[in-house]
Amino acid sequence: MLDDIRELQNVEIDAMKLDTQGLELPILSSAEARVDRCILIETETGFCENYRGETTFDQIMQFMLRKGFGLFDINTNHRIPRTGHLAPQAYNEQMMFCQAVWIRDFVKRPPAQALTREKALKALYIYANHGCYSFGAEMAAYFHKGGLMTQEELAQTADVSFWTLRSLKPSIRRRFLKMALRIVPRRYHGSIGSAIKELERSKT
Repeated sequence: MLDDIRELQNVEIDAMKLDTQGLELPILSSAEARVDRCILIETETGFCENYRGETTFDQIMQFMLRKGFGLFDINTNHRIPRTGHLAPQAYNEQMMFCQAVWIRDFVKRPPAQALTREKALKALYIYANHGCYSFGAEMAAYFHKGGLMTQEELAQTADVSFWTLRSLKPSIRRRFLKMALRIVPRRYHGSIGSAIKELERSKT
């Protein structure tokens, strides 16, 4: 389970993706303290027991709602055809499993531990990465109210360019990318660093 993985000891987990053939709920349940600090969790679960003893979507939903997450996105385009002679002509097939994105709603369910500015900025970065611009803007207002963002930073989030990094002045984009270096895993530093170098050659 998560808490038994040596490499994850003392590591703050902000986002998780689980595709474990029906073991998502046992994994999440075994690490509730980590789940409580998570911003986004993506799961792949069946609507029925495709595997013996598999935990299903309705069980995951009950757990996620209890932990303060809301269902934000779902991909149900996973249908497995029957084996009968009419299968090739079938107009529709049963949905067997889905990929779901769950996002913590800090307004409805504040975290057990006090939010930090770093955590708030990580959340905004994750929202932007998943295209959750409107939701992110609402959370930015909440973070500003809690003293985690400046008025200038909040004003920037009102424009969609903040979330897409398009149409921003190079100087602002450089600042945003440098901020990202402090909050994203090291494996992404190379691509972010390349973007910064490209911007350094742009006019400010």
